[in-house]
This record gives sequence, structure tokens and C-alpha cells, in this order.
Amino acid sequence: AAMGKRLRVFLIASSLLLVLVSAGCNGGTSAPNVSIALQPGVSQEMDEAQSVAISANLSNDTGNKGVSWDLNGPGTLSNNTTISVTYHAPATVNATTTATVTATSVTNTRVSAQLAITIHPSPQVATTSLPDGSLNTAYSATLQASEGTGAYAWNVTSGSLPAWASLDAKTGVISGTPDVSGTANFSVAVTDDAGIASDDQALSLTVRGFSVSSTSLPDGVVGVPYAAELAANGGVEPYSWSVSAGTLPSW
Repeated sequence: AAMGKRLRVFLIASSLLLVLVSAGCNGGTSAPNVSIALQPGVSQEMDEAQSVAISANLSNDTGNKGVSWDLNGPGTLSNNTTISVTYHAPATVNATTTATVTATSVTNTRVSAQLAITIHPSPQVATTSLPDGSLNTAYSATLQASEGTGAYAWNVTSGSLPAWASLDAKTGVISGTPDVSGTANFSVAVTDDAGIASDDQALSLTVRGFSVSSTSLPDGVVGVPYAAELAANGGVEPYSWSVSAGTLPSW
């Protein structure tokens, strides 16, 4: 009888072992080796209020189940499908910020891909005034911009530059040599790589007329130290003086 009990216990334990081994074999199938590639890639820069379409290309996706989409950060997602989604940046941002869109495989949830999106405020013209120019003196001033994405392109949106001046659209440099005095009023705007234009910025460029106001000098006395100060009107100080004709006395 004792031997019969031991035999029954052994048989029960053996059966349990067989069940465990069988379960381990059936449940050990590895998940499909899915891979995900996102377009437009792993990073993207854009301005506020812009949108970008994102697509997911999958390989080894059993049953073509595609991906699920998730957003971390500002903005919204729309038009969700198993292979694409559209990201919308916030209408306005006060400073450059980031958002991350994640695509996770439905077939194998351990596999995902991310697109990091950098959102910039719209470009702005930072220059609010221009230095005065001087008649017949080479002039150069560089317009400044802030925010936006990538390189800038400049243009005059209303009014016009003085006839003697030109604007380099890539560098924002206004240059030339003034041949007339006066003030020109115009507005400029800057556009960034994303194609977003700034608001217009009104500017004035003044060229000051220039002349020597001294028309005579006091007489001198032999043996007595002499000094007289020349004066000029207009232009941009400080002045530089030179003798343009004739010569000063040898002393």
C-alpha cells in the first residue's frame, strides 16, 4: 500500500511536469521582427500653425496591421490611419518648442519609431530703425530677423529704397553711395525657409546734406600763436577735415 501511494504521487508530479513543458513550448513563439521607417524622417522643423503629413513604412508586418499613433508635446494629430497621420503645430508659440510623434507596431508593440518636431514662432523683423547716411559716403546697414526656420529672404513690401541703394535679398544688407540728401520711407518683410513671411516693418533712411559752414577765418598777428576752429553742417559726425585745394601757410 505504501508503495502504491508513492507511485501515484510520482505519476501526478510527472504529469504536471509534462504539462509545464508543453505550455512552455507552445507559448515561446517570438514576436514578428517588425521594423518601422517614418517619413519625413526622424526630425522635422516647422513654424507655428503649420502641418506635416507623416507616413509609416513597415516590413515584416504580419497581417498588415500597421501602427498606432501617439503625440507627446504641443499640437494635435488628425487623419489617423494605420499607416499615416497629420501633425498640426499650435497656432502660436511664444518660444521654440518640441513635440514627438510616435508610431507603434500593432503586430509587435515592442517596436516603435519617433519623429521629433521642432516648432518655431513665425519670423519677425528685428530691425526697427536704420542709421543715417552721409552724402557721397558709402553706406551699409544689415537688417536683422529673429525666429522662423532656416535661412531668410528679404524684400521691400511698400514704398521704395532711395535710388542709390539696393537690398541684398539673402543677407539683408542695404548698401550704396548716397548722391542726394533726403529721407526715404519704406517697409520690409522677411520670409523663412518654411515659406512663412513676417509682418511688415516700416523703416526710414535719411541722408543728411553736408557743407562747410565756415566761410572766413580771423586774421593772425606775426609772432602771436594762432588758432581757429572750422565748422560744418549736416552729415554724420564725427567729421574728418582735409585741405582740398591750395595750401596752408608754412607755419
